[in-house]
Amino acid sequence: MDKEKMEEKGVTDLVMNERNILNKIDNEYVVRGVYTFQTKKFLYIVMEYMMGGDFANLLEGVKAFDEDAARFYLAQLTIAVNYLHSRNIIHRDLKPDNILVDSEGMIKLTDFGLSEINMNNYLTKYQETKSKKMSNNTFVNSDSDSDEDSDYEPPTPAGGLMVKKLDSEFLRLEAHSNKLKIKQNLNNIQNHKVLGSMVNKRKKVLGTPDYIAPEVILGKEVTKNVDWWAVGVIAYEFMTGGLPFNDDSPEKIFDNIKNRKMKWPKAIEETLSKEACSLIRSLMDYDPNKRLGSNGIEEIKSHPFFKDLDWDNLKSMKPPFVPCVQNEIDTTFFADDKKFNVKELQEIQNDMGSYSHNFQDFDSTVYNTLVDINKKEAEKMILKLDGLKKREENIQGSEDSDKNK
Repeated sequence: MDKEKMEEKGVTDLVMNERNILNKIDNEYVVRGVYTFQTKKFLYIVMEYMMGGDFANLLEGVKAFDEDAARFYLAQLTIAVNYLHSRNIIHRDLKPDNILVDSEGMIKLTDFGLSEINMNNYLTKYQETKSKKMSNNTFVNSDSDSDEDSDYEPPTPAGGLMVKKLDSEFLRLEAHSNKLKIKQNLNNIQNHKVLGSMVNKRKKVLGTPDYIAPEVILGKEVTKNVDWWAVGVIAYEFMTGGLPFNDDSPEKIFDNIKNRKMKWPKAIEETLSKEACSLIRSLMDYDPNKRLGSNGIEEIKSHPFFKDLDWDNLKSMKPPFVPCVQNEIDTTFFADDKKFNVKELQEIQNDMGSYSHNFQDFDSTVYNTLVDINKKEAEKMILKLDGLKKREENIQGSEDSDKNK
């Protein structure tokens, strides 16, 4: 993170808050912090290494999940979000990019507020130019004669839905030209359906505004329920491969969300179970106080979509996807723009120097996490700190001795 840019935007408090949150978190579905350090120009946050990459990259390869896989991931995501809420933390930036996959195929949530900094610029401009009056329209049925959905195609067998049921042989993914490629056991292919044209039509927009709740756009009070809205958008994306309000600019997406122009083709009802459709609609209720999850996690757990799911033993279930890597530093499942290289490491070393006053307390080490990840490194760090402490004591002792002479 660029210090100068953080200071220009006036978000130094947010940055320190992010660090504090990472240092306090202790949950199996949330990424833990290890180190924070700084150079003259930049701030760095070092977290647990999630070798499976993120769900944005995974969705790039599989397009959409079947309901069993989606159920598994959404249950873990629900527990992670509820944990944050129990610690009075509202994530505010839930999206596939911030859902990571560990070495065992389980999810871990990351990024607790820093990415929303960029989106605030779009929201401010939008709110300055648009009325804050909510439209009375209901969900728009995309089977209408609108130009937007005139090229919609009916779902086709296995048209991209590659994640099989949890009792099937696990997928093994590998990188080819830096894109995920699917390896399947041909004897176990199941005839699934995916809303393929929705996948093809989705547009990548800077800032990922697709997951923002309507009350945020309208400048109303932000509560934990904005996160449950985002979980609903993610559920839609997981099971259809598309995004409900996607368009070619943040402003148009905000308009679609505010005016309830949700893409809900008839094919969704025909392809997804009624329980899946109900879950999505309930999580994306426009009234935050009626939104599924607003009364606690138990109402999500009791939703028919999660019927018969053993919430207490999710960790013992076989995940739909387990990252297959050659070694601990294999970055197969990371997009090119998220990979770290030797040149960047050299730049960090060259940049070491004095600290900014605004970030003088930024550096930290989370010893419990470090011990879990690398006991040997933790022991070295403790010895180093003990040495520094003794050195300070010796210096202080010498100064006191000089004063007494």
